[in-house]
Amino acid sequence: MVIDLITTIIFVSFAFVMTVQSVKLGLGTWEEPGPGFFPAFTTIVIGTLSLVHLISQVRRSRTKEKTEFDLGPQWVKVFGLMVITFLYIQFLWDKLGYLISTTIWLVFVFKLGNIQSWKKCLIISVGIVIISYILFVKVGQCFLPKGILGF
Repeated sequence: MVIDLITTIIFVSFAFVMTVQSVKLGLGTWEEPGPGFFPAFTTIVIGTLSLVHLISQVRRSRTKEKTEFDLGPQWVKVFGLMVITFLYIQFLWDKLGYLISTTIWLVFVFKLGNIQSWKKCLIISVGIVIISYILFVKVGQCFLPKGILGF
């Protein structure tokens, strides 16, 4: 599909530009990562996955007949996830801190991903947040926002 190819090319281009900008910020070292360290490596991962997807789309488009673009019900969920992510970053991240805001955000992400039980969403979210907090703050000695409760 043409729209898939265009979207994937946009992601590859975005990842390239963001990686270049992140390198300009400074990568630092493994022991003391600079401000561009995490953005550079995450956009490298996004770019690599997008490039693999682009190659598979080009290979598939040669063998498949053209189909119409169908938005379907999944696009509503994707748009909702984008809005929730924007609100999370803009309003919750600094005010509530990493632990609380990321837990709330992950619960909504999992609910949009069709995990039926709120209890299951909450348990998985808390587990992910605790493990990531230990990895980033305790092991990696990164600074994450503490928020209103101070942790």
